[in-house]
Amino acid sequence: AAWDSSNPYWNSGAGWTPIGGDYAAIFEGNNNTITGLFINSGTLDDAGLFAVITDGATVRNLVLANVSVTGDEQVGGLAGTNSGAVSNVTVSGAVSGAYAVGGLVGYNTNPGTGDSSITGSSSSAAVSGSEESIGGLVGDQDGGRILRSYATGTVSATTGDMPFSVGGLVGRLGTSDVVAASYASGAVSGDNRVGGLVGDAGGAIIASYASGAVSGVTNVGGLVGRLASGHSVTASYATGLVTRSSGTATTIGGLVGDVTGANIINSYWDTESTGRATSAGGTGKTGADLRAPTGYTGIYSAWNVDVDGESGNDDPWDFGAAHNYPTLKNAGGVQKGPGPVTGLATALSGGNIMVTWNAPAQTGDGSISGYERRYSSDGGTTWTNWVFTSSLTFPITSPEAVSYTIEVRAVSNAAHSRGQTGSTTSEPPNEPPGLVTDLELIGGDRQIAVTWTAPTDTGGSAITGYSVQYRENTVGESWSTWPHTSTATTATITGLTNDDEYEVQVAAITANGRGEYRGGFAEAGVRPPGAPAGLTLTPTSATSIRVNWTAPPIDLNPPPAGSSSGETSKPNPPRVSGAIERFQPQAASSAVRGVPSWNNTPSRIVRVHVRKSGDTSHLETNPGFRLPSRFWSIGYSNSSL
Repeated sequence: AAWDSSNPYWNSGAGWTPIGGDYAAIFEGNNNTITGLFINSGTLDDAGLFAVITDGATVRNLVLANVSVTGDEQVGGLAGTNSGAVSNVTVSGAVSGAYAVGGLVGYNTNPGTGDSSITGSSSSAAVSGSEESIGGLVGDQDGGRILRSYATGTVSATTGDMPFSVGGLVGRLGTSDVVAASYASGAVSGDNRVGGLVGDAGGAIIASYASGAVSGVTNVGGLVGRLASGHSVTASYATGLVTRSSGTATTIGGLVGDVTGANIINSYWDTESTGRATSAGGTGKTGADLRAPTGYTGIYSAWNVDVDGESGNDDPWDFGAAHNYPTLKNAGGVQKGPGPVTGLATALSGGNIMVTWNAPAQTGDGSISGYERRYSSDGGTTWTNWVFTSSLTFPITSPEAVSYTIEVRAVSNAAHSRGQTGSTTSEPPNEPPGLVTDLELIGGDRQIAVTWTAPTDTGGSAITGYSVQYRENTVGESWSTWPHTSTATTATITGLTNDDEYEVQVAAITANGRGEYRGGFAEAGVRPPGAPAGLTLTPTSATSIRVNWTAPPIDLNPPPAGSSSGETSKPNPPRVSGAIERFQPQAASSAVRGVPSWNNTPSRIVRVHVRKSGDTSHLETNPGFRLPSRFWSIGYSNSSL
């Protein structure tokens, strides 16, 4: 049934009323599934399918799918409070509250006479809280045991006033409590006492691990945020990325954020994947160190430990292949990550380095969703960020003339979601091409025309293209790339702003990589022609002269023609004005025109103008004579006779 007013359990929008005040019987689920449990009451304490599972009661073999449970204190998908025995129960969905909030149980407590145990159970629910004791499986554990259980959902507690005790499996672990042969893989975020497995730990943590990312302000650790004095961590490890979300606190560690007087025995963190070189306790190891042993040898020689409190060691670990982190034999879930990718290789293609690979031969317990890749051009000192891709190839575009180190890893839905990293080194390009030459920039109307000559030194490979970039000549402007996909040595950059100055640079590309850029500056906008050269005046009679000139240099876009005839709509006609009263454009760079009697004037000045093409507007002055309405003629030549 839908959760609305038609549902008999709608309860005015508050949803399900938790079973009993104190449930004291045996609930046998027979592996059945309850779907869509809905509770929505921000003031309700002990919120869950059960309110309180009391001392001596048992709940087992049950699946709670897609729950939506919201309460105040002691909030869990299965029960708000548990003092009994819970086994083989699984929860998915979302659980939220203020204090003691867990995906399975909000408050797991032993009143002194009962079991208060959780065994073989799990939660993938997203858990959020605003105050204290927020955990992926249990919010607050006070006097009980969690054995062979796990949580994979995200855990967050960042909306309250410095919320603390936030853990991927347990928010707060009491002084007499035990977590053994259990793990957490979900991302965890909070402020104070934030841990991948347990936020604030007393008691004992035995043969357990955390692989999720952890973020907090202070007392933040890959496994435990704060480990209380007199308590212990044994045969455990952490691999998730650990970051400080704000502030400058130094109590941030790969395994443990803060510890005083506690025992950390044969426990490790991955210095590479956690991003942490230090920890308040434990021993840092590389990923290869943690994956390599395939049995109880080396760093794991003392890891065959007692996890159930009975006599004898319990052989809790499965070490898998050499590419696997250790996983827990009887905890359940999808744990083993994929192996390394196969066939990782590089090749030069079209000026780029193409990186290709194949899927891992071993996919682990889960299914592969894609890959992450990164590369370094300085031998691994600095790296690009990890980038996710669903394909089996990627290009390193416009590479430098150096060897690149490339790393690729598979990603799956396992607790150890990142597979072992595969690495390769590309061959350096033989030589990149040299600089282009004869770079010329010519401004036009909202554009700049760019021409250049191919470099004389191509590095031994044919030119395959050019990289053309431009930016406004203003502080802070970044480069933009103008599309240029051929070997042509011209480009016209359009869409610019007239009267603004731009910087333009061009570099050649070969199979060996991209050469250095050569650049220059130009303004967008129309420039007038230069002045005609060589203007001479020669009298041919008492009433006429011959005018001769040479066209100005071609420095326009489009360039001016030396002369034209006919209508003024033709390109760039020169025009004579001044002493000659009536003039029609001519086909040659000379003209003979009648003038008033020279006898009355000792000298006359003749000017030759060059008009920019495209100016087709005219003014009719009288029949048969057209005068351009405007001249684009900054430069002109004078000559006296």
